[in-house]
Amino acid sequence: MANEKNITDINRNLRGSLQHAPLVPIGAISSTDEKRIFTAPYAIDTPPGMVCKIDAVYLTNESTITADNTNYWSVQLSTITPTTVDLLSTAQNTTITSGTTITADTPWKITPDQNQVLLPGAVLELVLTKASSATALFAELSATVIWHWEEA
Repeated sequence: MANEKNITDINRNLRGSLQHAPLVPIGAISSTDEKRIFTAPYAIDTPPGMVCKIDAVYLTNESTITADNTNYWSVQLSTITPTTVDLLSTAQNTTITSGTTITADTPWKITPDQNQVLLPGAVLELVLTKASSATALFAELSATVIWHWEEA
């Protein structure tokens, strides 16, 4: 009985506590590409009754990418194991009409709105899609994943 109480106490302390993965240097991106940025904790590392839930991904680029309706970037977050599942119902982008400018050295928040709970060991991938002649994302492009433990 004491063991169940200890697990309950641990889960209560973990629930909602934001975690972040170390900064992931992605490097220069000049055309459509996919980059692995996070692996969910494996089952052996997961507290009983808890799951890993993605809250946000922050992208930082060393230069400004101006919003443009022809030359823009789209960003999607997907899990690639065991199956491919998108975490955004609509990719975020740098268009004028539905996106935003990426400001140099300022985190651009990508907020998942579906499929945020990852299976143990699932790999999270950043999918960057270039439209037309969008300005390249520079060598210091990086990502930080924010997540938390949540009761299953």
